[in-house]
Amino acid sequence: SGTAEKKSRKTGQDTNLAWFTCYAPFEKPEIAVCVLLYSGKGENLHGGSNAAPLARAMIQAHLARRKASAKPLPLATR
Repeated sequence: SGTAEKKSRKTGQDTNLAWFTCYAPFEKPEIAVCVLLYSGKGENLHGGSNAAPLARAMIQAHLARRKASAKPLPLATR
């Protein structure tokens, strides 16, 4: 996860860029996810608390779909 500060050119206000990158399952990866969040509204965003939950939801949806189908997903949906 990560967080970077960025100063708006228009307002001069500091904003955060938040990201989180992961893959699953650990033993034999079949999906990789990167979530990058940007807010121009001056919100305090952080990789671990804002981006990671979105990545987790994507991984869980993928794994649930894979389990329900009982066969590998086509490459285009990975």
